[in-house]
Amino acid sequence: MPPFPIRNPAPTNPAPAAEPDNAPLLLSVLGPLSARHDGRDLPLGPPRRRALLALLLIRPGRVVPTELLIEELWGEEPPRQAVATLQSHVSHLRRALQPASGPDRPSMLRHRAPGYVLELPPEQIDGCRFERLVAEGRRLLERRDPLAARDRLGAALALWRGSPYAEFDGHPPLCDESSRLEHVRLAAVEASAEARLALGAAQEVAADLDREARRHPARERLVGHLMTALSRLGRQAEALEAYERTRVHLDEEFGVGTAAELRRVRTAILRQEPGTCGPTAGSHTARPEPAGPALGAPVIGVAKADDGERTRRAEARPPVRAAQEPARPAAAEASGGAGTAGAEPGGPFTAAARCHEARRHGARSAEGGGTGSAAAGGAGAPRVTAGPGHTCGPVTTAVHSTSSMSDSP
Repeated sequence: MPPFPIRNPAPTNPAPAAEPDNAPLLLSVLGPLSARHDGRDLPLGPPRRRALLALLLIRPGRVVPTELLIEELWGEEPPRQAVATLQSHVSHLRRALQPASGPDRPSMLRHRAPGYVLELPPEQIDGCRFERLVAEGRRLLERRDPLAARDRLGAALALWRGSPYAEFDGHPPLCDESSRLEHVRLAAVEASAEARLALGAAQEVAADLDREARRHPARERLVGHLMTALSRLGRQAEALEAYERTRVHLDEEFGVGTAAELRRVRTAILRQEPGTCGPTAGSHTARPEPAGPALGAPVIGVAKADDGERTRRAEARPPVRAAQEPARPAAAEASGGAGTAGAEPGGPFTAAARCHEARRHGARSAEGGGTGSAAAGGAGAPRVTAGPGHTCGPVTTAVHSTSSMSDSP
């Protein structure tokens, strides 16, 4: 077995340098929410005020209506003077963030009808930098540059300090955003494993993915990379055990079998084919699209019951957008891709989407009295549509409005 000098992609990146004087404001959401300026943490106040900042952070540069903020902060039990209470929290946040704006400059938290907007460059939010690096790493992988992809994805994963917005479990939009970012992280872990496998680092991939595969057995692309790494290390029995865990989980939780790609990895291991390789970048769509926390991933096949056997189409489905809030600026993609890396949260192997698709497909077949094919020759296979959800990924440019803008109320 060749030596593998790299244990984890994160250490290959230089450690963050000490913050210089007059460093810009840095807002961290990949872990406990914090704001740091000139080497010190800024006081963000009590939980409700921190939640207000978080609700603005998931929509940087976008006006969030006052009514929506009140609803998301207090739910069905708003205070009697809800608008005045909200304005008080806004004023306190402005004072807390003012050192980063400068004494003679307007606050970055501004009133713009019909609500409030946080005017902040995306590079000052670690979540936006994370998504940009993930998107760049995946593009490099698609261009067959695994070394650069590994370094870029490693830099992204090094930013992850813990679950985003975990302290705000009573606010559904923030819970949804936390889930979405976790899916982006898992996609980055999968892409990083693919890049390192291409570089021959099976040992580190096997060590890094074992825990992730046990925590997320439905991530079939991740499991496929783990199986590949184990097989290349001569640990075929462990690779087949990983497959079996996923097969049982998918059957019990979703009533579907494993995807064709994962079955091919298993078959290659059983046949002891040289250079057994798992799902690659070509197995998923080349261009990620923003998706909600649960749906929106492309489907690799359709599963249905047929005389006790499960059959499946192997062709990949195109991605589908989840229901979204007001449209994001098109300039977001041009400025680096932040907010778009959360695409295909499960890659092409999304068991929940396949289960949903199978039910729809079966219903269509029953209505048409057909054979289960959407059209003759298998063309026009049905697509999964995303259900209702709250999508609020970071945006990289401010929304320009003709409305008047001021720092009050």
